[in-house]
Order: sequence, then structure tokens, then C-alpha cells
Amino acid sequence: MLAALAIVLAFQQEPAVLDTAAYANAEWQVSFPRPFDDWIFLPATSRGTTTVIFQPRNATLSDQLWGALVLTHWGRAVELADVADRRTRSTWRETLGPTFALLTRDSLDVSGWPAIHLVMSGAIRRAVLDIEEYLIARDSDLVVLQLRYPRGVPRDSVAAAFHRVVEGLRIGGAHRGAAAPVAEQPPASAVRALLELGQLRIDLPARFTAVAPGMLTADAASGEFRLMRWRPLIGGVDTSLYAVGLYRLETRRVGRLTVRIWREGSGDSLVARVTDQTLAHVVGAWRTFWHAFGPVPVTELTLVETAWAGTRGGGAALFVGADASELAVARELSRTWWGGAVAADPRTAALLLEALPAWSAALATGDTSRLDDAAHALVVARRTAGDPRFREALRTFVAESRDGTAAIARLYDVLGDEAASSVRQLVMPQ
Repeated sequence: MLAALAIVLAFQQEPAVLDTAAYANAEWQVSFPRPFDDWIFLPATSRGTTTVIFQPRNATLSDQLWGALVLTHWGRAVELADVADRRTRSTWRETLGPTFALLTRDSLDVSGWPAIHLVMSGAIRRAVLDIEEYLIARDSDLVVLQLRYPRGVPRDSVAAAFHRVVEGLRIGGAHRGAAAPVAEQPPASAVRALLELGQLRIDLPARFTAVAPGMLTADAASGEFRLMRWRPLIGGVDTSLYAVGLYRLETRRVGRLTVRIWREGSGDSLVARVTDQTLAHVVGAWRTFWHAFGPVPVTELTLVETAWAGTRGGGAALFVGADASELAVARELSRTWWGGAVAADPRTAALLLEALPAWSAALATGDTSRLDDAAHALVVARRTAGDPRFREALRTFVAESRDGTAAIARLYDVLGDEAASSVRQLVMPQ
């Protein structure tokens, strides 16, 4: 059964509503985070197929801003190429009619499983949109992740949020015929994360531990339940950035820096481990950024082992995922400064959340081969201003950004008009 039909069948019944940071299904061994804090999950099951819609609270499917995860027992080995052909030829050409256009079709791995990635565009009931699908084969199961991008909705923020969903998608189970242990997770309904008095409060089953960026300020257990509070040391609270598992804490000292490593204890082969090499990459990048961007008011770093597809960073914290290369580690670690010490807003989001982290990773590793046009604009600005002035501009930018406001005018002033012109293209006009 394919995704469009599965969605129709599943929602003939009244779905449950889950207002949680992530959806997890122990039976299917699948979990993924929600894209935004104000989105909800609507899971339902029909004829053996489980469909999980995720959408903004109080929205409707007709708004076309939503996503879906469809889990189907295929009954035989999934032939992805055949499934993709049928999706494009039968489902989407018929649904989108003459407006149909296939923009992308490529092969990749998602959470360690083979997948085909499709992007289509067209119109449904006068709504013009792009549709992105990941068709994932887990032996005799088909997993379909569908993401919808309606035109007229700010694309950058939705794309970044959906990217977090893809990176956070966790698909366990037997792989390539061999059984593999899976990280034990509580059901999504048993975990609740919310902003409370400037801290991240997480309620969860007592046997599990929740880890978030910052300092643990409260940890209380009563019976089968546990309450933990984390206060960020840099930047604001991100209610989507935390991990839950069977963790134990290991502490190391590297020079003046204390590194707290949260080790995941399930033995899951898909959990990314913090190795000595990972630690060397982290410490090297941290020293580079401290020199280039200026100090931040912390003496501790938190590293968390996860089974996430993508590594994610926050204020002085790094959640290590399957892609934890030297480049990915440096990019995410730089978010201590970009989005942390210097808060992003809609005007500066492209600069602070995309261009500067990518450029920072290249600075720490020396690898400029993967810079996109936005990050390359910073290469041009650095070349124009010269290394000393460019470094002074970034350090001033960090030092003078206060109270949630990025000191973008000071960045321009120190760079000078010619170099600043390359940076201005990354900032929305007021």
C-alpha cells in the first residue's frame, strides 16, 4: 500500500493527538522529532499500515503545510526502483495532473537503510506546492516520509525544520539480514518537554535520562516518573534539542576545558560513539573558534551519543549523530556562537544559522570544497577585508550582541563597506 492511499485509509478513523517533541513507535522501532515546537503528531493505524501526520496545531490538511510518515509491511523484499516508478507514474502524475514536474530523483541512505529521494512540484486544489518523499526499504517493510512545501510559506525556515526531521529519523530493526540491538526508548507519549521559567523541563519515565544543552538544575524522581530541568548557559531554550536514553556520564579534562560525555548504554550499533578522534575534532574546532570569534562564558562542553542521522549542536553542546565527520562536528559546534551567543531572528537566520556555521566548519578543517553560495560570500568578505579585520569584525559581532539582538550594524562597520556588501546579501532588509 502506497503513501497517498495509506493516508486516506488511516484518517477514516479519528486519529490520536500527540503534542510531544518527538514521535516514537516501539513496535515499528521508529522515531523522529517534530519540525517546530507548535506542531503535533496525528498517528493512526488501518489494515496493518501506520500513518503519522505531523502539522501545525489547529491547521488542516488542506493548508498543505504538513508531513507524513507511513509504515507498511510490504510482505516481500521492497524493490525501491519499482516503487519510485509507480509513485511518480501513477500516484503523483494523476494527483497533480498537467502541473506535475519531477525535480529530483536520487539514491541515498536514510538511518542506515537504502532509500530513493523524490521531489515533485505541482498543484492540488489550486494550492501550488513542492512535495518531497523519501522511500526507504527496511527489508520487507516500506517506510515513506513525505514533506509538503506550499508556495507562499517562508521556504527557508520550513526547509530547515524538515531537514531536522530527516536527520532525526531513526529506523531500527534487523539490517541486511542480521539482528541488531536497538537503543531502548520510552514511548513518545511518556516524554514531555516544555519551556518553564527560562529552562527546559522534561518529564519522563524514571529509568531514563534526558540530556539537553546547559546545566542540570533539577532532577527529581517519584515512583515511576522523573522530572529534569536544564538551564542553557548560552542562548535560549530549544525545546527540540535533547536526547532521552539509558545514559551514564563520563567526565574528561582537556587543558582548561571540562568535557562531559553522556554515553548511551544500549549497545545499539547505530548509535554514534564519542571516540578519541571525535574528541580531538571537538577540541581542535573549539580552540579555533575561541580564537577567531572570541570567548564565551563557559568552561564545559557537553557531548551526547545518539542514534540520530545528523549531528546537532547547541550552546556548548554537541549531539553526535551518524554523520559526525570532522566537518559536521565543527559546523554544529560553531552554533555555540552562531545562534547561541549571537541570537538569530528572521532577518539574520540565513547568515547565522546557515552561512556562518558552514564557513566556520571550513575554517576549522581547511575543507572549503562543500561551501555553498551563501558561505562563499563570507569567503569573499574575508578576502576583501583581510584576515585581521575580518577576525576583528566577527569578535566584535559576538561581543556586542546582547539581549537577543545580533549587532549586525557593528559587523558592517568593522568590515567596511566593500567587504560588508558580500555579507548584506545574507541579511533580510529591515
